[in-house]
Amino acid sequence: GTWQRNPSSLIPHMCRSAKPNGESNGSTPGTSDGKITRVVLWGPPRSLSTAVERALVEHPAIQVMHEPFGVPHYWSSEAASSREGSDARLSQTTFAAVAEQVFRAAPPTGKHYVFSKNLSYYFAPHCLPSMSTMLGGDYSSVVHSFIIRHPAKAVSSLYYKSCIDNEKTGYTHFDPSEAGFTAMHDILEHVEQQPGCPPVVIIDADDLLYDPLGIMTQYCEAVGLPFQESMLSWTPGPVKELESPWTGWTDDVLSSSGITRRAKISAPPDTDSLPVEVRDTIAEALPIYDAMFARRIRPRIAGDDAGAKPAVVAKPKGSPMSCVGVLLLLASVFIWVSQAELIKTIQTDGWNKPYFQAVMLKSLWAFVLPVWYLLSTIQQAMQEEITFRRPLKPTARVVGFSLLLMVFVVGASTTFIASLRLTSVAINTAIYNVNPLLVYLFSIPLLGEKPSFSKSVAVLLALVATTVVAQGTKSSANDTRGMVGVIIVLISATIYSLKEVLFKRFFASVSVSLTPFTDSLLVVGVIGVGASVILAPSVALLHFSGVEAFELPTVELARSYAAVAVLMALYQACLLAAIALTSPTFVAMGSMLTVPASILFDYLIHNDVVPPLARLGIVGILVAFGGLFFSSAIDRAVSAICCCCCRDGDGTAPSAGPKREPKRELM
Repeated sequence: GTWQRNPSSLIPHMCRSAKPNGESNGSTPGTSDGKITRVVLWGPPRSLSTAVERALVEHPAIQVMHEPFGVPHYWSSEAASSREGSDARLSQTTFAAVAEQVFRAAPPTGKHYVFSKNLSYYFAPHCLPSMSTMLGGDYSSVVHSFIIRHPAKAVSSLYYKSCIDNEKTGYTHFDPSEAGFTAMHDILEHVEQQPGCPPVVIIDADDLLYDPLGIMTQYCEAVGLPFQESMLSWTPGPVKELESPWTGWTDDVLSSSGITRRAKISAPPDTDSLPVEVRDTIAEALPIYDAMFARRIRPRIAGDDAGAKPAVVAKPKGSPMSCVGVLLLLASVFIWVSQAELIKTIQTDGWNKPYFQAVMLKSLWAFVLPVWYLLSTIQQAMQEEITFRRPLKPTARVVGFSLLLMVFVVGASTTFIASLRLTSVAINTAIYNVNPLLVYLFSIPLLGEKPSFSKSVAVLLALVATTVVAQGTKSSANDTRGMVGVIIVLISATIYSLKEVLFKRFFASVSVSLTPFTDSLLVVGVIGVGASVILAPSVALLHFSGVEAFELPTVELARSYAAVAVLMALYQACLLAAIALTSPTFVAMGSMLTVPASILFDYLIHNDVVPPLARLGIVGILVAFGGLFFSSAIDRAVSAICCCCCRDGDGTAPSAGPKREPKRELM
């Protein structure tokens, strides 16, 4: 982010107040031989290092310095990072000056121990050649400790705070050099090669959450810091020791009341949907993590998860979260067909006001807000882990984007309701399944998705198949009723598709949330509140302009529409949550179940049988979706065929790309 104040003023308060070693401040030494105990905790970002730091703030004899090397790393003339390159390099603080405060200066009066927490990439590799000078040639004066966290968790969280939940952080891109694992390994390797350096101490974030008391007790014993069990609890809110120029990174710790034991070590999140750059960074960090994990302090609590390393589990088929996603998808399919059939039945009574129906139904979605609040409160109380995957909150940004989605939802719903009297539910649903293909088209400009040959062919095939369905629904050569209905459905599907893409763009955090269904309820509820606000003025405008005359439904119809509103709200929440728990492609393929489900409904309830030409179109849509689902495999096959043709043509094999440098041996 861009800071509006001089970075020189950002030096932590405790760091500025420290005195050089030669100036006595009357404090009691931390060791029996008169030496001050100095401890540095190095770690990657998002490793719960601030939680350790916050616990140590609770001890009155420990001077805590929060990331003092960060200021020269970003804002001084010696800056090693280009992230804040647009800021003026105003800070006069140098790495040597900070090192003097951290490694050599005496603590303030009443402080007997010096603890400094730093992100490893602030210091390494650029400061390692000068480290001996910074320490006055005495490596025995500082105890170096490290905190690690599984890279799939730490790096994913860094990406999340840099690119998704970045409203407070101000970051705009992911920087692999800030992952910190390579820098942490460099520091560890360097200090262990120096004579007189005390043994390093390594702790793991998952162990800390599994056994807070045991890990903190052993850690403090190993590095020479005092510890009491009461330090694991604190009063929520900011503390001066953790003041920082970086906003949005420590909110979870500052708003918490302590480190609470988590009964089970959670598996790392799925990384398949992350950008290639992020996945490569995780892969590079894993060997470093594995080597350091083997040397860490072990939890004291016995149990199945004690000392267990979390393995990367990429949401396999049959995993609990995927199963929940499948169930939500199936529920959305059933709800979709049920509410469409119910709406069609209601309209047979002669009351047909598409816009009023759409807005009125959406306004009733506001009823889910109390449900969201109840679920959110319960889930927050049950949350045991300090995690980057925070639930969605009704911030101005969330409310604003939800209201924008409301416009698209109302538009899609209005056209959808208007089309139901002009087509059968089966044909309507079949055409609406072009939606994921339209999502792909919108995703290219809005989400930066790369065009694909196979996906493009699938889109064209779906459009042709939709035309075939339209021709198959015409009752006669002179009857344009079916075609008009199809056009209206296509308009509805287009609006709905754009809404889905905008949701993915503006609410990306839901895909990594621990409570995606609850988050989806919040969005649905805000849409309901917005619809209730515009209901009266918009209906009045349409009435007096002659577009749609206002007429209240009967009491019986009102009851039926209330049931439809509940179904619509549940459908939206289930669909969004299913996308978050599985993937958009999986949900798009699963949505095809609405076609046979709708046909079955029409056959069982109305004894309707679609014409042969329309059936051919439905088959075409199914084939198109099959091409979409297997697009990656098709693209690879096409690429392989092209490579073979090129090789046969010039007698040479295609280039395998630049050679990668071998990885360094670890420790």
